[in-house]
Amino acid sequence: MRLYSIYKKGPNALKKISKAIGVKEDTASQILQGALRNQQFVDFYRQYADDDGEESREEICGDDTYEPLRTLVQKELTETLFSAYNALSYKEQEVIRIRTGVCPDCYRVQNRKYKSPTFYETAITIGLSSAEAAEKIYREGNRKMRGILASSFSGRK
Repeated sequence: MRLYSIYKKGPNALKKISKAIGVKEDTASQILQGALRNQQFVDFYRQYADDDGEESREEICGDDTYEPLRTLVQKELTETLFSAYNALSYKEQEVIRIRTGVCPDCYRVQNRKYKSPTFYETAITIGLSSAEAAEKIYREGNRKMRGILASSFSGRK
C-alpha cells in the first residue's frame, strides 16, 4: 500500500509496483484490489454527548504509553542517581538502601506500601552501635548524593 500511495498518480504504476515487490503484474493487481477492498476508514475521534447534553469528541486510538523523550529522560535520571549512589561508601549505601527499600541486586524500589524501617532497626540490621549512628550515616550519605547530583546537573547544558 505504501508503494501504491507513491506510484498511483504516475504512469506504469502497476508495472513499478510489481517490479518492486517481485511478482507479475496481474498478481500485483490482485494484491492491490484485495488491499483496497479491505481498507476500513475509521474516524479517529468518537463523538458523544455527555450528561448535560454537551457534545464532545475524543481520540479513540491515542497511545501515549511509549514516549521516547520521557523514556530517555527517565533513563538519564536513573543513571545519574545511581552513579551518585555508587559514589558513596558501603555503609552509606546500605543505610540508604535499607531506609528507601531499594533492592541490592536490581536497584528496584519495593512496592509503594513499603514501610521504611526505623533508624534503630536499620542499625541492628547492618550492625551499627546505635540508631543515632545510622541516622548520622543516612544524613551524611544523602548530603553527599545531593552534592554529587547538584554538580552533575549544573554541569549540563
